[in-house]
Amino acid sequence: MQELGVAPLVKNYFQDYIFPVNVFPKRTDLLINNKLLKPGFDFCIKPNSPSISGKFDLVKMDTAAFYASGSFGNKFALLDTAGWGKQWQKFVQHNKRALPYKGIVQVTYKTPSTAVSMTQGITVTLYVYHKAIPENPTSISLNIETTNVVHKASNVLGTVKGEIDTFVVFTAHYDHLGGMGKKVYFPGANDNASGTAMVLNLAKELAKTGSNKYSYAFMLFSGEEAGLLGSEYYTLNPAFPLNKIKMVINLDMVGTGADGISVFNATANPKEFAAMDSLNKTLGLNLSLKAKSPSQGSDHFSFHKRGVKALFVLTEDKNAPYHTVTDTFESLSFEAYERLYKLINAYIKSL
Repeated sequence: MQELGVAPLVKNYFQDYIFPVNVFPKRTDLLINNKLLKPGFDFCIKPNSPSISGKFDLVKMDTAAFYASGSFGNKFALLDTAGWGKQWQKFVQHNKRALPYKGIVQVTYKTPSTAVSMTQGITVTLYVYHKAIPENPTSISLNIETTNVVHKASNVLGTVKGEIDTFVVFTAHYDHLGGMGKKVYFPGANDNASGTAMVLNLAKELAKTGSNKYSYAFMLFSGEEAGLLGSEYYTLNPAFPLNKIKMVINLDMVGTGADGISVFNATANPKEFAAMDSLNKTLGLNLSLKAKSPSQGSDHFSFHKRGVKALFVLTEDKNAPYHTVTDTFESLSFEAYERLYKLINAYIKSL
């Protein structure tokens, strides 16, 4: 931001805060039938899992096993719900904690994914890719080290002053999922280096303009993956009154676009969406914009629930990686990126 000519919105750009998070900084060893699995690619660990070490029996679970008697307290359940139907899948999701097992191996038919947890639970759950599981699995050996730490986080806040002190705010979260062990990390190219990059692209151009009617704020949040923590902290500790905001545009996962572009909160802000879509057509950008209802899924929500107008823009591609080690720059099409940038740039200049 400093290099782009964007001034700090708070001292030295950084707004610091802390939150607890469960992390996997050391051992993440997993073997099934003595076959060593590759972390991140063959398996992921549920983010609230505790540490565990040892060798255990692995028991395949079916629907009848929910009602079977017996002692399973020192065994792992192999849970493959494919073909069970939505009713049983829902039942499993709601009752995993009550299952009488030492831990759970949940079979997945996609690249394993994970998330962030602020707390540590009592049961280990592993998401394992089906092709990585050997035939007739009967045993599991694991050495997983987890710890709950106090994480020091920072929002990064910059501004370009305009003729008036009413702000158009651009937001994106720059945090992602961290790592799993010493060698595996989750790049987060689409989620959300892409949105962060577009905010910086907009900052670069708007800082060069020289004379803008509105002031602009560029807010890159941390803690989004842990529950919108950075944007929530900001809205509780704003650098200027929230009623000085004309519009928030939140950019989250804008590196694809094969299946169109969702604009969340559009139904709550129909005039704003209509103006944006009109520009899309006038400029011949040919973006497939979809008006969506309000969403709680990204940082715009921290503003929206406090009465600030906000739109959340997200590009769609059903084949794009999400919360996996494969969310890399090379995996993204950037099909809509440049056209979306032109649309947002034109829209905010039309305000």
